[in-house]
Amino acid sequence: MYLALITLLSGFLITYLLVPNIIHLAVKKNLFSTLKPVIRGGELRKISNLGGIAIFVALRITHSIFIELDNFPTNYYIAALFIIFLIGLNDDLTGMRPLNRLIAQITVSLIMIIPGDLYIRSMNGMFGIYELHPIAAVLMSAFFMVGLINAFNLIDGLDGLAGSLALTIMLVFAYLFHLLDRTDISLLCLAFSGALIAFLRFNVHPAKIFMGDSGAYIIGLSLGVLSLQLVNEVSQQPLQIKGITFHSAFGIVTALLLIPVFDTIRVFVLRLYNKKHPFIGDNNHLHHRLLKMGFSQSQVVITLVASTVLLTAISLCLQEFNPAVQVGILFSIAMLLNLISHYISKKYTKAILS
Repeated sequence: MYLALITLLSGFLITYLLVPNIIHLAVKKNLFSTLKPVIRGGELRKISNLGGIAIFVALRITHSIFIELDNFPTNYYIAALFIIFLIGLNDDLTGMRPLNRLIAQITVSLIMIIPGDLYIRSMNGMFGIYELHPIAAVLMSAFFMVGLINAFNLIDGLDGLAGSLALTIMLVFAYLFHLLDRTDISLLCLAFSGALIAFLRFNVHPAKIFMGDSGAYIIGLSLGVLSLQLVNEVSQQPLQIKGITFHSAFGIVTALLLIPVFDTIRVFVLRLYNKKHPFIGDNNHLHHRLLKMGFSQSQVVITLVASTVLLTAISLCLQEFNPAVQVGILFSIAMLLNLISHYISKKYTKAILS
């Protein structure tokens, strides 16, 4: 218990002390890659997007001092984390071509999967499949991790949104790994959580700093690693939550990650359908739609975090079903909510224009 509090506090304090210095340095050295537009209004806000530096440093220091990971590809995780952090930092400061970013994301994913030996080992009967062919397992795991890295980068378009979602997911992961007696991984989640709590102190609306690609990339990679680890752990050791036995973690992981993942899939499909480049930004994300419906930035963040909690609670009620059915139901709920919000958004826009 004490170690958990110390780990959480360490991540918090290091980030809390670093962020003001990063803000000051960015102003002094003019370290701004772009001016960030305010969602409502025409003015531009000159805000640093180097918050990922504080999160990365806090995680690494806390991990080095307080956490010793067992049966975990620690060295490969550190290497992959360091590489993706530098790639994100380079993108924040100077910009990178989408293809180069994608190659880097695939590289770090393969570092975790091949030498790190972390990949989906069993489908738990999803679509009648249990054991995967090694090549299929590697491809699926790499696609998942690369997709998640991009998902958290794309959803980081609103003050406090990516950080709040990541914090919610990290805290749930900390609890789940604690139940599996993986205290070491639970501590890693708590170190990340402490860093995110401190970062959000400066990132909630009106934001004083953004996490940038460096922050979004390390969050996406870490959540991908933790998701694969949880799926494999539960496949080998059933999870008990309030008397409910879980033989598969696919439903819980899907629920936790559904908001950023579904939004990424939806946006990419729409961009391709409209013959636009899938990596060129637009204002068609879920948070943009909610803003158009009249939500404030804080209300959007609360709504999407609450939706994640609700979806996770629903996933707990679906454990008697096959994992494929669980995932299908959760995506169907997301589709239904998407259609409802699209309909309301169109009516709201028409009412404003008329």
